[in-house]
Amino acid sequence: MIFGYSDTNLGPMTGLFDTKPLKFFFYVSLASLAPFFVFFFFTTPLADDIFYRNYGQDKTTWEFLVHHYTTWTGRYFSNWMMAVNPFSTTSDIGVYPLMMISLFIVYLLSLFLIIRVIVKNLNVVSRNYSTSTIALFLTIIITALFFHKMPRTTDTFYWFAGTSSHLLPMCLILISSALYLRGLNLPGGSMRPLSVILVTLISFIVSGSNETLALQWIFTLAFVIFYQKTINKRWETVLFAPLMFAVAGFIILYFAPGNAVRAKELKGGHDILLLLVKPWGLVAETTVRYISLSLLAALIAVFPKLKDAQKELSEKVKSKNSVWLLNLFGLGLFLLTFVPSVWTMGGLPPRRVLNNTYLVFLLYGTFLIILSAHKIKFLERWSDRFSGKNLNVIFAVSLIAFFNNFYAWKDLANLPKYTESMSNRDVIVSSGQGKDLILPPLTYFPTTFFYEDITVKTDDYRNIVFAEFYKLKSVALSKDYDNVD
Repeated sequence: MIFGYSDTNLGPMTGLFDTKPLKFFFYVSLASLAPFFVFFFFTTPLADDIFYRNYGQDKTTWEFLVHHYTTWTGRYFSNWMMAVNPFSTTSDIGVYPLMMISLFIVYLLSLFLIIRVIVKNLNVVSRNYSTSTIALFLTIIITALFFHKMPRTTDTFYWFAGTSSHLLPMCLILISSALYLRGLNLPGGSMRPLSVILVTLISFIVSGSNETLALQWIFTLAFVIFYQKTINKRWETVLFAPLMFAVAGFIILYFAPGNAVRAKELKGGHDILLLLVKPWGLVAETTVRYISLSLLAALIAVFPKLKDAQKELSEKVKSKNSVWLLNLFGLGLFLLTFVPSVWTMGGLPPRRVLNNTYLVFLLYGTFLIILSAHKIKFLERWSDRFSGKNLNVIFAVSLIAFFNNFYAWKDLANLPKYTESMSNRDVIVSSGQGKDLILPPLTYFPTTFFYEDITVKTDDYRNIVFAEFYKLKSVALSKDYDNVD
């Protein structure tokens, strides 16, 4: 959602990425991502993945969509993904890791695309690296930071029901943003007709994926139109169709009969006073949670170059009105993360929503730092005080050893224990068809990539769909995970 570059005449930023830390950070980031990539091969369908597969076995795709639209949720695109994905259509657990790897590749390509467009638009040159190489380095570094501190990795990368409804539309937004930014450097400064059609289609898809992204995308499109008219005195007509389709899709999403059914399951919302106050506190709290030592080390290491980048931005982008608008846009995006959840539930949204916002925080936040780099004195002081070697050590140790990475290495070390436990469970389940089964909990629960297990209650929906899928009469755990040493 980075639309800050409204003026195509930004000028070259020679040597912006011609720094040793970039290459070092790239290799450290690759190392930090190693366990996360291994985990893709051990993913398995859980909870909603199985629920949607079971329901669709004797229904056409249209019947599937109509049923869920009228009885549970208006997320028409997410529902479609759950109806037609390879696991739902084949019931083959073996395709599940390939599904998750495919979506991870889509994420990498979409992030690489927008970074490459930005690097090219800014006319970054380097004696050592091509534009694509610079974009690749930055893609891996940002991905490593994303995995390092996102609220919950499982929700976004290892559970198809969450990935398809949140990460996939986020990737489509990155692609749309890249197409728009690329259009700024084309003759006429606008997207080509084919790109407009693609962005329009994506806008309709995003609105049918989840409520938070739908609102954020509509806000983004409306903001860019307003920004271009206010700062550059031109109507961004290429975004009229995407905005209209995004709004139309949101209307279809919002007024679905199933939303009323689902709302009955949600408690604590629909409080106007809470809606006006609580999102501000959640913005402040989440901002603090998003910051990590490795992110600070990376920013301090490249801060002199970020200051150089600020000098090369056009005067229109750096104008007082532009800076205010671009900062307010970032704040608006952040607030919209919490508005739907505060209204419906009275608090934080699911962590897969916060994961998407963290990705935007990394991308758009970096642009805002560039925009005001000449005023951020504390980063300048720290940049002067710390040597490159010290920052390299801080970045490497903190990225590899803290937060999600700590648990990833722990899960990797215990992977044999987990796979043995899953194999033992498979034997018990395969020999227990038609019976009431009591299963022991997994001897090791890998929180990085295992979304959630069945429970001790046979009437829990997760247990019911598990039993149906594996042809059991009923199933339950012998004891809860809270009681496992």
